[in-house]
Amino acid sequence: MLRKEVKDVSRQSGYFIISIVVGTFLVLVGFAFARSFPSYVELFWPVYQLGLLIFSLFLGISLFAVDIRDDGMEYLLTLPYSRLQLLMYKTVPRAAALILCYGLYLLLTAVLGRGLDMQVFTVPMFFYLCVSLFVIGVSFSVFRGSFIISAIATGFIFVVYLAVVRYLYPLVWMLKVESPVGLKEIMFWRNWWETPVSVYFAGFSLLVGFAAAFVYAFKRFELGSPGNFTRRYLKVFIPIVVFALVVSLFWAYREAPAPPKHYYLTANNQLIETGYMTTRIYHKRGVSKIDSRFLYLGSFVEKGRYLYAHNLSWSGSEILKIDPVNNTDEIVYRARGDNRLWFFIYSYKDTIAAIEGDVKEGTRILVLIDTGTKSIKRIKVAENIKKWNTYYPRVFAADEADGKRFWLLYSGTYGGWSIQAAWEDGTLESLGNSAMRPVYANGMLITRDNKQLVFKRITTTGTELIDTKALPVGIEFHFRRASTNNLDRGPTSELYGVVTEDIYDIYKDKIKKALRVDLKTLDVTEVKSLEGQRGMVIHRHPDTWYFVKKEYDPAAEEPILKALYRLNQEKLELVKEFEPMSISYTDSRNYFEVYDTGYVLKKNGKISVYSLPGLQPIMFDELK
Repeated sequence: MLRKEVKDVSRQSGYFIISIVVGTFLVLVGFAFARSFPSYVELFWPVYQLGLLIFSLFLGISLFAVDIRDDGMEYLLTLPYSRLQLLMYKTVPRAAALILCYGLYLLLTAVLGRGLDMQVFTVPMFFYLCVSLFVIGVSFSVFRGSFIISAIATGFIFVVYLAVVRYLYPLVWMLKVESPVGLKEIMFWRNWWETPVSVYFAGFSLLVGFAAAFVYAFKRFELGSPGNFTRRYLKVFIPIVVFALVVSLFWAYREAPAPPKHYYLTANNQLIETGYMTTRIYHKRGVSKIDSRFLYLGSFVEKGRYLYAHNLSWSGSEILKIDPVNNTDEIVYRARGDNRLWFFIYSYKDTIAAIEGDVKEGTRILVLIDTGTKSIKRIKVAENIKKWNTYYPRVFAADEADGKRFWLLYSGTYGGWSIQAAWEDGTLESLGNSAMRPVYANGMLITRDNKQLVFKRITTTGTELIDTKALPVGIEFHFRRASTNNLDRGPTSELYGVVTEDIYDIYKDKIKKALRVDLKTLDVTEVKSLEGQRGMVIHRHPDTWYFVKKEYDPAAEEPILKALYRLNQEKLELVKEFEPMSISYTDSRNYFEVYDTGYVLKKNGKISVYSLPGLQPIMFDELK
């Protein structure tokens, strides 16, 4: 019997390989008619993956298909084998065929290697899906009915099973969120490839229920009413699956990281902790909480005792005015209709500013909110914006000329940024282009034109050229974090920018060279102390620059915090050395950020706050 099963499965496996080879060729011909010509190898991977999934389903549900079709189940059960031996003779050849076909796939990926970006599933996910389909198919292989109906029913059960595993992790993650969330937040969860590997354990534990229930029911299989088999199957299946779900929930909850939290240190040393749906305000002697608020992490601006922040939720997009002392908040502006406010908000004197627009193609509006009179002014600053245009118009400065207030915005992408001034009477004025993101400091608009910096003054009649300065190195020069959301922070004496090998290195904090701009003389000099470093240059209020030194861990693909320095007249002054720790944006255990009055350090979940420049600990009784 075993020999016959091996022979049949070997023949079926051969047919599978032939169908993949021919099927890939047919798909390639279809692409030719569409005037698109990917290579055969590129098409081979998705065809093989989808084909092996179908073959896995076939191998499972065909376990007894021939015997049922030929009314041979009665003869099969009279053979001198136990029920477990019958299952072994039937399943082992099919499981071996599946493993060999998957091994062939791994071998081909190692040998060919090309076109792997065309794969539908990652390698571990592909194996997981094949095994799941096979086990579920075997579990339903003796249910009577046509082969097509059995395949459809098994496919449906497989989809339900995947849905359970798919949303198991977000469900347990939500248990770690302190405020209740709705179905929409759960359904629009992250993609498969962002789910931790530990969650796959939950899926395999559920497969045990399918396998164990089938073995138990088949040991007592009879040719009579199929209801008897179903009852025996469910008798084992239900308790095992319930137990597996409980174990899986416990395991996933244990493995799921806590939601990332972010912090903001106010000028009077109150610590704002923003989470997924809860904001905590730590005072030195207590803590207050604001529920049902998802405050965008980079949107805080301070006006006296009040904080303004962008609250983003499924129901709308709004600007909140928060009183940290009395633990109150109120909505000062809500985006109209289906519009959204775009991330950051800004402040200049008595005005809060934000960019509003629709999610798809459309216009962008500069919204100006007077915090005293609460009057609102809306100025259209762009239209026909494409849906995926990341660099929407962004405010970077505000000032006055001859008593008239203007707001400066840029939009575009690396290599070309367009600049415009929005005057409060609604007039828009184009100020040309820049090869870098522009900066505004000490009443000067600073842009880059090829290999020189251009300094201009903005007037009611246009711009006046102040000076130009040649750049001594390269052209990939950028100012990053040279300004903040508070646009009326006062004059500064110097600016620091970095030169990178290419435009992408700026996101890796990989510095080739650094330059200092003296805003009194407008001289540009190289900063030798930063040459070849990896880290972030940060401008803080009122005239202080810091350098956060990092290293990059290629194995973990994460930045590692090393030290904090103060930049003063091109010199690095050590402020604090740290034990190496990951400061990845998504790491909920660790965090580091520098603010105007101090820095916040979170290591392995423990938070410490220190003042700058004195490094005195700032204590909060309720901070854990």
